Amino acid sequence: MSVPVWHEVEAQIQARGGWAWVYDQLAEGRTVSSIAAELGCTRRTLYRVRDWGLRKGSPEQRAAVLERRERWEEAMRMGAEALVEASLDDFSALDRVISVDGARRLPSVPEITLAAHRAKYRQWVAAKKDPERYGDRTTVALEPHGAAHLAALRGVVRGVVVDAELGAGDEEAPLALEPGGD
Repeated sequence: MSVPVWHEVEAQIQARGGWAWVYDQLAEGRTVSSIAAELGCTRRTLYRVRDWGLRKGSPEQRAAVLERRERWEEAMRMGAEALVEASLDDFSALDRVISVDGARRLPSVPEITLAAHRAKYRQWVAAKKDPERYGDRTTVALEPHGAAHLAALRGVVRGVVVDAELGAGDEEAPLALEPGGD
């Protein structure tokens, strides 16, 4: 890809309102692919234009790129919220009685299934865009005494006797099992 292509993409971005326009699009939940297509380039080109000047640029250019990246990431996190809201809209549409040609009916099973799958997919994407807020929480918080208990358990597994008061460990000879013994 040549530098003139980058300049053309940058000109397209500026014509739409600058990088603030890109951030607004991301915050609304648009994909990088759809934004790149509107600009007439690929995702890779858009990322490269965003990061242009990071490696060989002046300190001011590098600072501008780092700021663009930071604002990009913030917009992506906001886009995660937009996806979760879109999931709610899918279910809200099903919550009402559907009117077709004057006849009123309840949503069909395929309509409900489609809305559920769309919502699940959007929630998955939201978790990838903003794992801190929408991702699965798998960490376990230990109270102060829990950390000491965990350290003691680790010591037992390694054959170290842990002094409960001092927390110091002394090596203990590994247990030798007799053949056939448990």
